[in-house]
Amino acid sequence: KSHAPGSWACLCPFHSEKTPSCIITPSKGVYHCFGCGAKGSIIDWQMNTTGQSLREAVAFLKTRLAGADSEPSSASSLTVCTESAPSRPKLADLDDDGQALLNQVIDHYHRQLLDSPEAHEWLTRRGLNHPELVSHFKLGFAGLHGVSGEAGILPSPASGEGRRLREKLASLGVLRTTTKQDHFRGCVVVPVVGWSESANVAHRGRVLQLYGRRTQPDYKILKGSPKHLYLPSPLAGVWNEAALKASSEVILCEALIDAMTFWCAGFRNVTTAYGCNGFTADHLAALQYHGVKRVMIAYDRDEAGDRGAESVAADLLESGIEAWRVRFPAGMDANEYALKSGNPESALGLALQQAAWLGKGTGPGAVFSYETVAASGSESSSLTVPAPVVDAIPCEQTATGELLLTSGPRVWRVRGWQKNTVAEVMKVNVQVRDETTGGFHVDQLDMYSSRHRQGYISAAALELGCDVAVIKRECGRVLLMLEQKQDEAQRQQTENAPASVTVS
Repeated sequence: KSHAPGSWACLCPFHSEKTPSCIITPSKGVYHCFGCGAKGSIIDWQMNTTGQSLREAVAFLKTRLAGADSEPSSASSLTVCTESAPSRPKLADLDDDGQALLNQVIDHYHRQLLDSPEAHEWLTRRGLNHPELVSHFKLGFAGLHGVSGEAGILPSPASGEGRRLREKLASLGVLRTTTKQDHFRGCVVVPVVGWSESANVAHRGRVLQLYGRRTQPDYKILKGSPKHLYLPSPLAGVWNEAALKASSEVILCEALIDAMTFWCAGFRNVTTAYGCNGFTADHLAALQYHGVKRVMIAYDRDEAGDRGAESVAADLLESGIEAWRVRFPAGMDANEYALKSGNPESALGLALQQAAWLGKGTGPGAVFSYETVAASGSESSSLTVPAPVVDAIPCEQTATGELLLTSGPRVWRVRGWQKNTVAEVMKVNVQVRDETTGGFHVDQLDMYSSRHRQGYISAAALELGCDVAVIKRECGRVLLMLEQKQDEAQRQQTENAPASVTVS
C-alpha cells in the first residue's frame, strides 16, 4: 500500500508480521523494515529473498531491467524499480569539504564493482565472496579508467565546471594532481567511514579514508607501482567501528584484506590497522571509548608483523587492555592461512583459540601457553600451527559438586558432570550468567556434540547480548575444564583402588 509520496509499505518478507512495516522507496531503490531492521539496496533484496550470490543477483537484475517494458506498479517489483534512475549520474560538488563528492565517488565505484567480472573474480580468488560483504562495506572498483575515464561522469575538461571539479577531486586525492588520472584505477576500493580521535559526533558517517588494492597479478603490475593505495590525506578513522561497539573482544588485523577474511568467516568482531606500523591514535582512542577489554592481534606472521604486534601490545597493555597474539604459520597472513586451510571458519577459530598472551606472567583467563619448538629434520606442514600446551583451567567446585568458571563479567556453572561414565559422552547442565546485566542462559546438552554446542552458543550470545565469538571461546574453555576434571577424577579413582592380589 502507498506509504508516503514515492514510497510503499508492505509485509516484510524477512520476518512474520500482520501490519506492514517494510518501507520501499522505488526512486532510490532501497528498502527498510522498521520491524526487524532489515534494510539495503535492490541487490540486497534480491540476494536475501532468493538466496542468490552477489554475481547471480546482479546478472538477474541486469536481465530483468533489459526486459522491462514499463514502470513497476507494486512493491513486489522492487527488483526493477530503479530503471528510471540514471545509470551514470554525474558527479557534482555539493559542499565545501568534499564529503558529498567523496560519497558520490564511492557510489560510482560501488556500481562499477557490481558490473565488473574482473573485480568479482579477484574477490572470489581471495575468498572474499560473501554475499553481504560488498553491500555491507560498500566495496567498489575503479576499473582501469576509474572516475576520470567514465564518459558522462565528469563534465568536459574544456568547461569551467569540468576543470573546477577535477581540481576538487585532485585536492581530495581521488585524481592525480599532474595527470588528472584516477588514483585508484585498477583497484578494488574499500571506504573507511566514521570514527575520529575526537569522538566528535560530527565525524560519524564521514569518509575518512579510501583503501585501494590492485586486482592485477603481481607480474602485470607496472614495476614501481604500489599494490596498496590510500588517499594522500592522513590515515584516520577506524574501519568497522560497529565491531568495537558490539563486542568487548576485538580482532585487530594488519590489513583490510585480512580483516575482511575474518568477517567473511563469521568473525564480525574485527577491525584493522593501516599496516604493521599503522596502529594509530584513532584506533587506541576508539578501543578505549567503546570499552573494549581484549584485543586479539592477528598481524602477519613475519618479522615486520611480529614487531608491529609487540608495539601494539605495549600500547594496549599500558591502557589496561588485554593483548593476545594470534599466531599463524610462519610467513603467512590471515587471508593466505584461511585460503590454504580449506575451512576458513575452523582454521581461523583454531588460531584465535591458540592466541598467546603478550603481557607479563600468566594471562587473565589464559587457556593456552606455547613452547618454542626448534625445527629439526624436515620442515613441518605449511599449515601447522605450533602445538599448544594446555594449562589447567582455573575453576571453583562447590560443596554440591557444581563447577564455576569466571570469565570477565560472565560466570559459567556446570552441573551433572560426575554422572558421565562413558568417554564419548559429556552430558551436563550449563548456565552462563552476566553479573553486570543479570542476563543468563541455561540448557542441558552434550558438550561433545558440535551441534549441541553451536545451538547453545548461539542462544547464549543472543540472551546475553554478547558477541558469538566470545561465547564460543568461553564454551571451549568450559569443555576443557570438564575434560580436566574428569581426568582428575579418574586418576583419583585409580589411585584409591585396592591393589589386586595374585594367588597361586
